[in-house]
Amino acid sequence: MVILLAGVAGLASAQTLTISPPSPVFYGTPVTLIANLTGSGSCGGVVVTFSIGNTNVISLGEATTSQGSCIATLGPFGPATFPVGTYNLVADDYLSSSGSQFLSAVLVVNQPTPTITLMTSGSPSIVSNPVTLTANVSGTSGTPTGNVSFFDGNSIFPFLGPVSLSNGTASAPTSALTVGMHLLKAHYGGDLTYQGVDSATVPQTVQNATTTSLQASPLSSTFGQNVMLIAMVSPTPAGGTVTFMEGSNSIGSAPVIAGTATLSNYTPSIGSHTLTASYGGDTNDVPSPPSPPVTETVNRIATTTSLQAAPTSSTPGQNVMLTATVSPPNVTGTVTFMDGSTTIGTQQLNGGPASLSTSSLSIGSHT
Repeated sequence: MVILLAGVAGLASAQTLTISPPSPVFYGTPVTLIANLTGSGSCGGVVVTFSIGNTNVISLGEATTSQGSCIATLGPFGPATFPVGTYNLVADDYLSSSGSQFLSAVLVVNQPTPTITLMTSGSPSIVSNPVTLTANVSGTSGTPTGNVSFFDGNSIFPFLGPVSLSNGTASAPTSALTVGMHLLKAHYGGDLTYQGVDSATVPQTVQNATTTSLQASPLSSTFGQNVMLIAMVSPTPAGGTVTFMEGSNSIGSAPVIAGTATLSNYTPSIGSHTLTASYGGDTNDVPSPPSPPVTETVNRIATTTSLQAAPTSSTPGQNVMLTATVSPPNVTGTVTFMDGSTTIGTQQLNGGPASLSTSSLSIGSHT
């Protein structure tokens, strides 16, 4: 404990010793000492000695009241004079031949509370991937020193231990976070200047990385046939949705159930189609990149054509009716009628057989 005393000799009564700003103060705050002798008679030109303590005295210096004034002021004093602690201050006019009067006051210097902020390298993060924790500690009385400890909830991070501050910053990576939501905080342990303090909590979401694979059944189909697309997400998520893509166009989506999403109403057009699937993520699982592409080939429908001629035996110049029936039914397009390699004519299909009448067949057998 340190006592500041101000003594004034030759005065009938000593008045006050005050501290500006008033005690208590934080470490590093400039402190001025004021001895007020007002009411003690003529006090101009009085020399006042300021010190710490009345035994094992540490002198702070002297100040003289001006003519017409009863106030002696000394300071300001910085942290080199008043570290953290309690001081009894004395003001003493020991130079006066008529004896001394003492003024005293108590100065309390407290540790200030620094500011601490916690940041992470990013949220959400992937399980098992390192997350860097960074605490920045600052204060009004110089750069804090000492250590910072990092906590997940109320539990200190394993294997990290206290991390030393360097220029007010402590940083450390950790891979110990499990899948889910974590409330992280940093605790600064304090030093000779600053008291310890906790940061605000920082939420950190940790998720699984996911991959998606795709199967098409059948891989080669005919026009109009339904193709089933099956996407498998790993590791198995609790939920979420898979989006199926044909090139850059969405062709549908389906919920993930037990790690699988199925799209069963895909009917692609004739040709080659490049298909992918992507998982959209959920609370504990990040979205997946697109699956490796699958190529679906859609072929034309196979058709058969039968031909009838009526009559099958005719005379020159007689009309012969040729009727072509195409299977499967209800196909569209054109039927070409041939006599060997010679085209006789063409007819459009309109949901039924195509017929052509000709009287140009010559005498003989015609195929």
